[in-house]
Amino acid sequence: MSWKYEIYIGSENGSKKLDEHYLLSVIDWASSCFPQGYTLVLGRGFYNGIVEDSAVLTVLSYNERLHSKAFESLRELKSKLRQQAILVTESPVQLEVV
Repeated sequence: MSWKYEIYIGSENGSKKLDEHYLLSVIDWASSCFPQGYTLVLGRGFYNGIVEDSAVLTVLSYNERLHSKAFESLRELKSKLRQQAILVTESPVQLEVV
């Protein structure tokens, strides 16, 4: 069984924007946790009635679920970015590389 993870990260709390430094923190974190690859999509998020820039990381994991180390690292990123919450979804997927 393969797994799909989507990690939703909001913007800097004061500006509601994803500036270069903030986004590089997210990319550095993702690159260290998922060296096999991930997809980063930027967009607009709506959280508790507030509109903000947001980033969604999609990670496909072949035949194994994310380890607790990845989630602990995500908690550290949440603290570093001073976020109230980072949302993670996990779904089993059938995966075929063509």
